[in-house]
Amino acid sequence: MSTRPLLILGLLLPTLAGCIPTLPELMAGNQWQGRDAKQAIDFFGPPMRMEPLPGGAGVQLGWYRDTTYVQKEVVGSTAEMQGNVMVHTNYWDDVAHPGGCTILMSVNKARQINDFSTKGRCNGVDLAP
Repeated sequence: MSTRPLLILGLLLPTLAGCIPTLPELMAGNQWQGRDAKQAIDFFGPPMRMEPLPGGAGVQLGWYRDTTYVQKEVVGSTAEMQGNVMVHTNYWDDVAHPGGCTILMSVNKARQINDFSTKGRCNGVDLAP
């Protein structure tokens, strides 16, 4: 195999990896398909966003969940000689990792869910009943 196809593949894989839904997202999409929109509202609460779909085919409902978390991590370290011994010291602190999950559902005029998608970091968010 020549290097050009490998180079193209190497450039495309990281780009495509962000577009592939996770297993929980795929399972949630299958579970919501064809259900009544009221079930989604009962599960997620009132939508934070509701926009008409192009052509008047229905609406898109949107919810946002904050997935920010704080974790204790090493933020610095030192190494110094004390006598004949090298002493290493780690400094720990709480580090915030901001993030959010947007849940989108398309609902047709019959109030049936026909599309489910997520954006952002949705780890730990319940996506389906």
